[in-house]
Amino acid sequence: MRRLLVCVIAACAVVTPTASAAPSKNGNGVMCVLQAKLAAYVWLAAHLGAILQRRRQVQSERRVSDGMLLARLTDVLDTTELSHPLARSVVGLVNRFFQAWYRLSRAVITW
Repeated sequence: MRRLLVCVIAACAVVTPTASAAPSKNGNGVMCVLQAKLAAYVWLAAHLGAILQRRRQVQSERRVSDGMLLARLTDVLDTTELSHPLARSVVGLVNRFFQAWYRLSRAVITW
């Protein structure tokens, strides 16, 4: 559970600054987006007990293990339908990212 929380916090720390640069509809720009994200994080922190309780309940009712789910996944995107050479080269780069992400995910998930 601690690994999960550490990974979520790390992901939020990485994603928040990049996603906060998105323009907002009301013209307040970055601050509006950042305020909304911070409000969401505050809500999550305030409801963490209920979230974790519900997570424990859902996990206890699972019928398929993480190992069974991961066994059905692949770390390579299928490019058979792509004909454009540029698209194939971009997918090649994306596949490298997916392979690294897949290896990281498998290392973090505990069986």
